[in-house]
Amino acid sequence: MTRYADLASDLLKEAANFFIRISEGNPEAKEQMLQNAGTFQHMADLIREDPEGSVEHLSHAEMAARLMEDASKFFETIAQGNEPIREQMLQNSVVFGELAKHVRENPTAEVPPSQVAE
Repeated sequence: MTRYADLASDLLKEAANFFIRISEGNPEAKEQMLQNAGTFQHMADLIREDPEGSVEHLSHAEMAARLMEDASKFFETIAQGNEPIREQMLQNSVVFGELAKHVRENPTAEVPPSQVAE
């Protein structure tokens, strides 16, 4: 059974890895990208391990959804100036945005099998 929290965790980890790759080729943004990577990795762990938990009255699901929405906007921004990766970044933006809604609503709900990539 794959839960929305599990998918969110996987995507947050992928975003963390993306930020690390950006940091390696962009010394001016390295510190910020590594900080982003750490935040996304930590949230990926929290949402997978305790999707209904909270920190200081903010649920892990809400925090994960907010980060995913931020990532969605970031991917849109990258798409604007990078024609070779534009389509992929726009697809990433949509996926992150849609999953954020599901995680916010019910992170422990099972993802329909038709929506889970093999």
